[in-house]
Amino acid sequence: MSVLFLLFSGVPAGLGQSAEAGDEAGSSTSEATSDGVSAPTPPGPVPTPTFAEQMAEAMDAGDEAADLVIRDALAAGHERASGLIFAFRADEPAGVREEVVRYGERNGISNEVLIEAMLDLLGSSSDSMTPRLLAAIGRATGQARSRSVVRRILDFAKTDARASAQARIRAAVFEALEYQTGRFDIGRDMDAWEAWWSEVEWVPESAWQMHLTDAHASHARAAEGRASHLADRVEALYARLHARMDENERSALMVELLRDDLPRARAFGFQLAFRALLNAKPLKDEVLEAAEERLTDGVPALRAQAARLLEKRRRPGLDERVARLLLEEEEPDVAAAMMRVTAHQPHARALPAVRRWLGTDGAVYDASVDALLAMHRESMVKSPEILSEVRTILESRLDDRPTPAGLRLLGRLGEMDRLLPFLTSEDGPLAVAAGEAVMGYEEALPRLLGACEGRPALWESTVRASMSFRPTADGYLMCRDLPSPASVDRESLLASYGALLSAEDLLRVAMAESDAPFRLQLLSRIAEPGFVMEDSGSDRTELVAALIGTYKELQRPESVLSLLDRLPEPVQRQMDTERVYCLLWLNRMADAVAITEAHGVSASTWIEAWEKFSAADHGEAIRAEIQLRFESELTDEQRAILGI
Repeated sequence: MSVLFLLFSGVPAGLGQSAEAGDEAGSSTSEATSDGVSAPTPPGPVPTPTFAEQMAEAMDAGDEAADLVIRDALAAGHERASGLIFAFRADEPAGVREEVVRYGERNGISNEVLIEAMLDLLGSSSDSMTPRLLAAIGRATGQARSRSVVRRILDFAKTDARASAQARIRAAVFEALEYQTGRFDIGRDMDAWEAWWSEVEWVPESAWQMHLTDAHASHARAAEGRASHLADRVEALYARLHARMDENERSALMVELLRDDLPRARAFGFQLAFRALLNAKPLKDEVLEAAEERLTDGVPALRAQAARLLEKRRRPGLDERVARLLLEEEEPDVAAAMMRVTAHQPHARALPAVRRWLGTDGAVYDASVDALLAMHRESMVKSPEILSEVRTILESRLDDRPTPAGLRLLGRLGEMDRLLPFLTSEDGPLAVAAGEAVMGYEEALPRLLGACEGRPALWESTVRASMSFRPTADGYLMCRDLPSPASVDRESLLASYGALLSAEDLLRVAMAESDAPFRLQLLSRIAEPGFVMEDSGSDRTELVAALIGTYKELQRPESVLSLLDRLPEPVQRQMDTERVYCLLWLNRMADAVAITEAHGVSASTWIEAWEKFSAADHGEAIRAEIQLRFESELTDEQRAILGI
């Protein structure tokens, strides 16, 4: 660690680029869930848009949105990263290659396969694109920064005439080599680079790593102007070493960094912690404890980092401690991060600070609204005077800075009329928030139904409102036909809707459902004890018949028999033909004979079963039993069917 700390000590005390990257990682995680609403976890995999679809939409929105999609794809699993690489190679959607290269120039890429794809394009890329490709390749980090990359750059320099003929490309080659190796001292002499390469190309990996470390350290001491950038490279190297440690060693390293005297080292500790979270690695208690100590750090950006890291971590006393610190915090960015903690872990003590920041602007205003919404949900804001003050402020900001949390809070405060126009807002999150805010008002249901036609994201709010105020077959069928986003679990919500319907309406919607597995979900409550009573009406009996038919369609005769055993005796008698049919299906001949003799089941049921299962191993046994038992009463048509 001595080299790391030596380099850090030569860097200005402010946060460097890597700390900002960690900051962004924490922020993006917060913003993705800042509205405080948690959707029900689907029982199975949820279809998601392809990378190409996400990227096309993000490119229309601008560089920041495109960067977020690229960053998320690189941080996600193999499937999403492969989608990015495929899109880059094919440049589909058009322009994605330009976006990825731009991202690589600014952020550095650690994905080896993507860097290989960039290297593969060097020889065929345009004169204007080649320097940018080299810049992105040169700034590769982690595993992607290897000797094979250096070798490919040198091969390009030797084989592509542009590397010597065009000054811009030649300069980009040297810059890529410098950034990859840290050897800024070799200069712009290709012979010198070749000579150096001949010395290090085949050294052991440990020696190569030592070469890299020494080169970076030497440059940091020699040129303070480049020290910050070189420190980033050293951080990347230590991050690579960190990746080879076991979990206990990683935690110890993070704790050591978070408690270091140097702000840059503490920032690097946060970067490693956020990276662990992005990789779905849990943080040990000692890391969280060290991060909590940084809530009072003298560097405001590090206080904010600590709050972001702890945002969703429920630790004893954290809610009260953050609330107390909020009362004294003067930095807007830090206060915003702390109020995100309060939004997840509300504490009444924070109310004065939240009200103070509610009168400001920017991200801290947004965070104060999130915190107020969480506190109101927990009944921590009861004063009529305070509620009136909050309502006035939120309404005054509807024109210039409406937020999803603000709309939801206004909905809780009874301001439905002001929220209805947002159902058709061009801002998707605002429209969804408005839908959630007004779904508890019956008079808003027609507006929700109309808005959902053009905005599928409102489907869940529309269905829940309809469930509350229109629990009928007509309401169900209307919601079923509305468009919905791919991410929503349609079947679970519609099944819950079906559970509210009367027997008559449930029968109607079930008969309108062609998908047997989903129809079974709708009809599942019929099998619950007590649904069909002794004095059951025809609708309920028909529902039982519909459920039996669905079981049969799904090839589940055992489920039919289990259902029949739970029915009242009078209803069971109405279903004797179904019981016999399923008993014959399962080759339970003796049981089928017993029911037939006890309750006078006709030959037609047996013949129907024989026609269905004649090819089964026991098909001939069914036929023989029919001939033996019903010989005298068979019609000519039935004899012809049986071939007797």
